[in-house]
Amino acid sequence: GTYDPDGVLDDVTGVVVPAGGVSSGNDFGYVSGFNLWAEKTASGGTQLGDSMDFTITIGNDGPGTAFGPIVVTDVVPAAFDVVAVTTASLDCSVVAQTVECVADGSLAAGATVSLVVRTIIVSGAGGQIENIAEVESTGPVPETDLTDNTDTVTVSIGELPHTGADLLRFAILGLLLLAAGIGLLTLTNRREEDDPRVGS
Repeated sequence: GTYDPDGVLDDVTGVVVPAGGVSSGNDFGYVSGFNLWAEKTASGGTQLGDSMDFTITIGNDGPGTAFGPIVVTDVVPAAFDVVAVTTASLDCSVVAQTVECVADGSLAAGATVSLVVRTIIVSGAGGQIENIAEVESTGPVPETDLTDNTDTVTVSIGELPHTGADLLRFAILGLLLLAAGIGLLTLTNRREEDDPRVGS
């Protein structure tokens, strides 16, 4: 038993019927529980003006069906402008920085659904930005495990295209070339000093 209309899983729900009144919609049966999860990834450029895609995948680990509406929410940080949302099976809307996608139907155990939020980087140079996605079922059967209903991806904006290791490698190479040049110049001067024809 994972569902009881009064929220207490004791197989009993009280119903008050007024004199001469009617109470309908009191039928309910046992259903298996379900576990929704969310996973988020990012891909694209890191400089101002570059596009960055946030891919959100939701799924149902079961064992039972997740009943809709199932809502996916992504509040995109202000460092990004949302330009498009693409998905094959969700109804999506964008209001300011909030992307909301809804599946009115159910999500079977083992099934997944994905959406891509395309953005343009507009600010936040040199900073690390967190973006959080969340999924929830707003249907008649509540989910009992909410620990994996959110996922966070962190992206670094405005970093140099080369890492510190790259810069160190180039610096060492430059020093070696400089040392080789000094050594060659010293050797040339010594040869000129030893040559009796020099200065004659």
